[in-house]
Amino acid sequence: QQQLHSATWSMHQELQKCVRSRTEEFVTSLASLSENLLLLLDDLLTPAVTHQHTRHKAVTMETGAETGRGSRTWPGISFLFTPTKDSDPSTPVTMTTEDIITTTYSQKHEEVIVNRDAAVKRFEKLFSSETSRSDSENQRHLSDQQCWNTHWQQQIHSLTQIHTT
Repeated sequence: QQQLHSATWSMHQELQKCVRSRTEEFVTSLASLSENLLLLLDDLLTPAVTHQHTRHKAVTMETGAETGRGSRTWPGISFLFTPTKDSDPSTPVTMTTEDIITTTYSQKHEEVIVNRDAAVKRFEKLFSSETSRSDSENQRHLSDQQCWNTHWQQQIHSLTQIHTT
């Protein structure tokens, strides 16, 4: 029974490590995707067409930096790993990705960050919900094991009483 308790506890700890690893992977991937989108937006050109009355038409291309929209530093993603009631009771750990520096600023840049942050919030809710569910399930398993352990001890005690009488 002690082995079953240890196995249940070990499995729960292993599950928490896996969830944490996948969370780090998700946050890193989301940060990378966001950075790539922001840098792609930087590389987009905004056409500004000028017509000349000569034989040639001239087309000039201006980048966002040339149109007066300056560079911007976007904050990285911060994700808080709070200790659960079943995990290591040490202090919470915050994972923070690096800031992203763009050469331009536009509403589209802002939308990328807003959507990225919304995705992080949704993931945090899911992470918290699943972690809580996992902790509850683990506690239920341990409680069930304790009930069985108590039951078997009572049965052994009853059999011993019967045998001695």
